[in-house]
Amino acid sequence: MHNKLKQRAALNLANQNEITDELIGRCCEDANEIKGTHIVPYWVLEDFAYIRLKIYLKINLSEEDALLYENALKQIKNSPLEKNGEVINSVFKAKTRKGILV
Repeated sequence: MHNKLKQRAALNLANQNEITDELIGRCCEDANEIKGTHIVPYWVLEDFAYIRLKIYLKINLSEEDALLYENALKQIKNSPLEKNGEVINSVFKAKTRKGILV
């Protein structure tokens, strides 16, 4: 995620001299920390990390940024959990009836 987030920041943010590898790494760590044991799509984590980067750089968030951040948080919260290699607490649980998927 580190390289893609750095590329996204380079394309979209003006203050390039403030975007350090250390700061990018911190945003990636934030995303992984909030993800925990949830199974989250990559794009959600990148969106979350990108907005965290803007927050750390003290860039005022637009309405679109705020919605992106809220959506990422919601997606993370509602994503399935993984425990011991098994998906648990999934919204998309398969239903079975007499051993047959329905």
